[in-house]
Amino acid sequence: MPTPEEAGFWAALAADTPDDTARLAFADWLDERDDPRAAWLRDPDLAQYMRPDAPDPIPGLLDALRSEFYETRDHAVPLFARVGPRALAPLLDLCRGDDRTEEMVHACQALAEFDAELLAPHLHEFIRLIPIETAYVCNVIAKIGPAAAPSVQPLLDAEDRIGNRPMAQALAAIGPAAEPAVPRLVQMMCWDDYGSDDAATALVAIGPHTLEAALEGLNHVDHDVHHCGARRLERYGEGAIPRLTEVLDEPPSQRRTGAVLALAALAPAIAVPHLIDGLRTETSSHIRGSYLERIRAVGPAAVGAAPLLREMLRADDDGSEYGDAVAEALAAVTGDAGIPDLLKQLDDQDPTFRRRTLRVLATFAGSHPDARAALLRGLTDPDPEVRREALEQLGRVVRRGDEDVVEPLRPCLSDPDAEVRAGAAYILGGLKSSAAPAVPELIVAMRDPEENVRVAATATIDGMQHEEPRMLGALLAALDDPSEAVRRHAAHGLQEWGHMYPEYTAAVFARVNDPDPEIARGATRLIGKATEPTPELVAYLRNSLTGTGDVELRISAAAGLAKLSISDPDVLSAAFALLDETGRDELIEPLVNFGTPAMLGLGERMLARPDLRAAILRALYWDRSDADKLPVLAGTLAALADEESSVRAEAINVIAKMGPAASSALPRVRAALGDSDQFVRSAAVGALAKISPTPTDVLADIVAVLSDEESYPRKGAIQAIAALDLDPATKLPHVLTALADTDGDVLQEAAQAAGALGTSGAEAVPLLLPLLSHEEKWVRSHAADALGEIGGSAEAVAALRKLLADPEEWVRQRAAGALGKIGALAEDAVPDLAKLAADDPDDDVRRAAVEALAALGATEVAAASVDDLVRMLWSSDGTERASAAQSLGALGAAARAAVPELARALRDPAWGDVRKETLKRFTVMGMIMIPMEQIEAIGAMDQRIHVTTALRQIGPPEDVIPLLAKAMGDANALVAASASSELEELLPGSEPALRELLTHPDANVRSWAESALAPKDSAE
Repeated sequence: MPTPEEAGFWAALAADTPDDTARLAFADWLDERDDPRAAWLRDPDLAQYMRPDAPDPIPGLLDALRSEFYETRDHAVPLFARVGPRALAPLLDLCRGDDRTEEMVHACQALAEFDAELLAPHLHEFIRLIPIETAYVCNVIAKIGPAAAPSVQPLLDAEDRIGNRPMAQALAAIGPAAEPAVPRLVQMMCWDDYGSDDAATALVAIGPHTLEAALEGLNHVDHDVHHCGARRLERYGEGAIPRLTEVLDEPPSQRRTGAVLALAALAPAIAVPHLIDGLRTETSSHIRGSYLERIRAVGPAAVGAAPLLREMLRADDDGSEYGDAVAEALAAVTGDAGIPDLLKQLDDQDPTFRRRTLRVLATFAGSHPDARAALLRGLTDPDPEVRREALEQLGRVVRRGDEDVVEPLRPCLSDPDAEVRAGAAYILGGLKSSAAPAVPELIVAMRDPEENVRVAATATIDGMQHEEPRMLGALLAALDDPSEAVRRHAAHGLQEWGHMYPEYTAAVFARVNDPDPEIARGATRLIGKATEPTPELVAYLRNSLTGTGDVELRISAAAGLAKLSISDPDVLSAAFALLDETGRDELIEPLVNFGTPAMLGLGERMLARPDLRAAILRALYWDRSDADKLPVLAGTLAALADEESSVRAEAINVIAKMGPAASSALPRVRAALGDSDQFVRSAAVGALAKISPTPTDVLADIVAVLSDEESYPRKGAIQAIAALDLDPATKLPHVLTALADTDGDVLQEAAQAAGALGTSGAEAVPLLLPLLSHEEKWVRSHAADALGEIGGSAEAVAALRKLLADPEEWVRQRAAGALGKIGALAEDAVPDLAKLAADDPDDDVRRAAVEALAALGATEVAAASVDDLVRMLWSSDGTERASAAQSLGALGAAARAAVPELARALRDPAWGDVRKETLKRFTVMGMIMIPMEQIEAIGAMDQRIHVTTALRQIGPPEDVIPLLAKAMGDANALVAASASSELEELLPGSEPALRELLTHPDANVRSWAESALAPKDSAE
């Protein structure tokens, strides 16, 4: 039985919070007593299986292994080995039956996790299991390795029960002693495509002499399937080249074919003539396909195959035998040098030959302008099959923002062939807003007689991320299309449309009660997005709100009036009456959006309607307007007595947002520091820092929370201390206290607080250094950040260099950033950072390493990563795109090769739109956690501003000034203003361009140009 003290730890462990404080404290206590359970308890996975009545986790793990739930068993399997040797015996006990059971299977899985030296003494038991449990016992034998030689014959005796791959893997691990298995492995290599790779690995492991058996085996296999084994002979490596070359002098046979294929990988110069000859004479389509694959892999060294490949390109009547293999091989062997001949082939009289030639050219279209131009030329070919091929290949290479394809695609939308029209619409859809010039043709295509064309055109208009009034009109018309797919896209487009156009008010109103719920929902949402208060619209919304019709319409009307800032007493009265009548949460956000006039009413509802408090507080918290919220203070204070702790915490958060204006609430917020719920206490300590006019008045209250029994309030306390407007010397002692905490979340915040002190936080460095090896990645990363901000030391630099090899990409990224901030003291880290920039598998880590190299002055070293950063410019993640632009800018002139791609990004509004990522980030379990208006506002924060800065940093001025001048006319005001600021930075070189913009037809552009020139003009 556990001692009373130990029993107390078990009780605390049972109620432990997710921060694992009790578990780690228990482990420390056991460590002090040299109890081996401490190591198991520190492992969060093993700790789940420990209990007071057992000396270790094994009983709990065995229970898990017997669970009916796969996830439970799967979680337990790898943990036995982490317990140590004592876990072997109970697992072996589960394997001693004569019949296969689920427990036996899982026990074998668990045994395969142990080290070979622990398993080898029990080999006889595993051999006994071979006829009973096959696949997983093979894994155990493979783990034992050469010492498992006695298992070879039992494995062969049970081959009908064992899968080929597990058996081959076990035999490969045994090595030379598996010689008796050679015939079976040869058969497996030649016949079983699924297991042939493992069989070849096993044969090589047994010894190079098995090559002869493998070659002979090829002659005893069906002609059409032996190619799977022939491809594996290359596993024998360069030492097999002499013998394979000898085989080439033999008469045609399967073994000779195998030698050709193997030599294509090992000695291409020897193999190429035989590959070409084999393509001419071989009758097996499988083997010819393998020859084509090898020729493609050899590349330009096989250019002698080009004439034959051209013949095959023409001769394959329907293209079905080899698919794209001939085209890919021809592209590989000719390279860029073959493009002129390919272009000539487009003038051939045979349309099928022209079509297949386009497939070859598509291989180069991403890098060679002539090949890309050829695909565009194919759009005008007289044969519809060729035009379809051109579209198919364009669809593979065109990327968002490729404006050069828009004009060639526009005529395709009226092509006689329906598939061409549909294909063109789909490609334009991938271009998003860059396809805007094709809107007139797309709208026409939405009325096409063919359904597939209408679907493609409507889908493109729906997802274009570009809005014009006529596009909304086309979507409204498409709602009556006979095709359900067209109607779905049109309804979706209606729901996602950014705002209402007054001219379509009547048409949208007519759809509010549509029998199709998706269409009705779209129309209702669109009404709420109206931005122009036309008399007709306002009258409609008022009548809808005050009427007795559909509740959804009345709620949408309230939202629409709020967006239009129509908040007179009649409207507010009707909206509050609807809230009182229905109690619908959806009304609260519009009421908050009415602003200051609605605040008193919301406060009254919090006092009178406790059921609405949570929703009102949530909407107030997320509101970003400058509305005066003091009228809701009384209702918010009443919520501090709510029985739901989440409501009390939300109330304090709302008070905190009011700032010092809510200082009268200080006594109630102080009292909340004693709340029974840790999240309420955490909210309270944060609010004290925000509402107190005098930081020193609340410092003692906040510091006291650093010793709270729960981690969450302690975390809030150090956050509050960091936020207080106090000098670094006053904060430092309390930051040092927090850095001595044992909780990972608290340590993260403490490290951030230390970093915020800058060089004044030097005393924190000795406490930060151990955190670089903390078990939690976020603690390690924040500690690295802090050292970078403080300035570090030689010891810190050494520790951060080690952290560049951390298994967590986020930690490596922050370590690289910290070294860059430390500066000259970290110059010895340049080789480590260069390796990270070149080899790390994570994009963000490589980018951080590049920026650190630039910060350390090693721009020439960092320039090797320009191509990688250009690739990141076109990531599907908007944040990563912006980060790549910033990294390129940090390289300055060393990144000039990236200017064309940056210019293309600057022209593409969709490039800078991060609404989709924002929506995903704030969507939890299908619910959007912030108002759509805020997402739209974030969308207005166009990420292309980072491109304008990067272009200015990279230069040269004569190249980037015209690009920035053009960007001043961008439809996004933020981008235009940013371009203006960058041109101001480039004065006096940018003066002529700015002077020219003073006559621009757009008044905003003229104003920005005047603003940019103002410093120079005033100086003169």
